[in-house]
Amino acid sequence: MSDAAVGDAFETVAVTWSQPECAVMLSMFEFYGIPAFATGRWHGSAYPPMITGLDGFHVRVHPAVVDDALELLAEVSERPAAVRPYPLGQRWIYPALIGLTLVILVEFWLSDNPGPLMVTVLLALCFLFYAVPPTRTASTFFLWKRPD
Repeated sequence: MSDAAVGDAFETVAVTWSQPECAVMLSMFEFYGIPAFATGRWHGSAYPPMITGLDGFHVRVHPAVVDDALELLAEVSERPAAVRPYPLGQRWIYPALIGLTLVILVEFWLSDNPGPLMVTVLLALCFLFYAVPPTRTASTFFLWKRPD
């Protein structure tokens, strides 16, 4: 290791699974003049399933400003998390749509024409992948690193 790299190891202050949260954290740190970056950010934006393999986005800051970054994250962690609404607006609409789709699927399954069956299966898959509310994995802030 060269002398230039000694003491230049950035420290992880947060891990997030959300690209928007990662961007907001980096923007907040940039606003306060804290040098920061996120590992795997560009990989995750190009191929989102890779975020799982990368164990989320690790937001890292320069060692000289770790305390400042952790104080900012401590302020953020005291605020209530935003509630993500269901894409269709109401919680009961999703099960109703899936139930209706299954009834129509059974109806067409018993018919002699398979064309409508394929349309129904396609509609069921569209509802399944659109109407499920997004998962919400909270970001992990490494607040235990703060000085007492």
